Amino acid sequence: GSSGQILNSTVEYTWTPDPGGKSQFNEAGMFIEADNFEMRNSTIQYSLGNGIEAYQADSLNIVDSEFLENGANGILVRNSTGLSLTGCTISNNGKDTERHDGCGFIVLVVTGSIESCTIESNRFTGFEGSGDMNLNISNCNIKNNSDFGIFIHDEFSSSLVEIASNTVENNANISQIHAGISVEGGVKAYVHDNILDQNYTGIRVLNNTPTSNFEYNEIHNSGTWGIHVDNSSPVFYHNQVSGCNWVAFVQEENGTPHPNFGDTTVEKSGYNDFSNNNNGIRNDSTVELKAENNYWGSTEGNIIDLYNFSDDTPIDYDPWLSSQP
Repeated sequence: GSSGQILNSTVEYTWTPDPGGKSQFNEAGMFIEADNFEMRNSTIQYSLGNGIEAYQADSLNIVDSEFLENGANGILVRNSTGLSLTGCTISNNGKDTERHDGCGFIVLVVTGSIESCTIESNRFTGFEGSGDMNLNISNCNIKNNSDFGIFIHDEFSSSLVEIASNTVENNANISQIHAGISVEGGVKAYVHDNILDQNYTGIRVLNNTPTSNFEYNEIHNSGTWGIHVDNSSPVFYHNQVSGCNWVAFVQEENGTPHPNFGDTTVEKSGYNDFSNNNNGIRNDSTVELKAENNYWGSTEGNIIDLYNFSDDTPIDYDPWLSSQP
């Protein structure tokens, strides 16, 4: 494949229109279909479609660039390997409100990394990944996006995604179906050391067929649930949930869930701090939940029992921790 560079450049208002119009694909200020392409210190803005679209662009490297106020998505990358995006700002995309797209950054069937980027104030989701993926998303600030902050889903294959050390704030502030971080489908996710604050729901795990692990995350001030689990079997270890209406909501609207909030027989589970919320875990499933070795803000069993809610199926929280882990 070919290669090339764009350095210290500004691309404005350009647009490659799809003949059918309003398509998510083939409409961009800049279209990349080349291997080993590099963009540095450049700005792509005001496109009527996507800021840039890359297709079969292996080893695409984008550094310290801005994608601002484009009509559709800021960046769309499809069917590419070795993507590297570092130090970029992706904001205020989705300006054409008649379109059905308008995310900050979308990848479809992509491997690579996204590091130290700011993804904010986009009309829909901040970052969305779908299809067969192997991704690392780390040290990013993802905030003020109207739908999801980070939305990872794979309906047809199996993917590996690591989401680490990001700050995810004030996303999904109007709908409980959206969340700061959402993992769905055939994605094995390792989500750790993130700070989630003021998202409508902190973390959502839905129809997640592998076992995803959530460790050392801080989830604060969610208007509904810090954690929402449906038809999934995630494991939670050493997380902190505070200032939320509910610590977690477990339901089986889409299938039977088996979340592990703490099991004394399973290494690296439990030791979560679930204190200082309005309510604890709400179990609306038919499965007895394991939530052992956690801190609930009290050492009295009757108070912990009132803090949590189980309709017909119990929550096993004994033994519990007597202090914050």
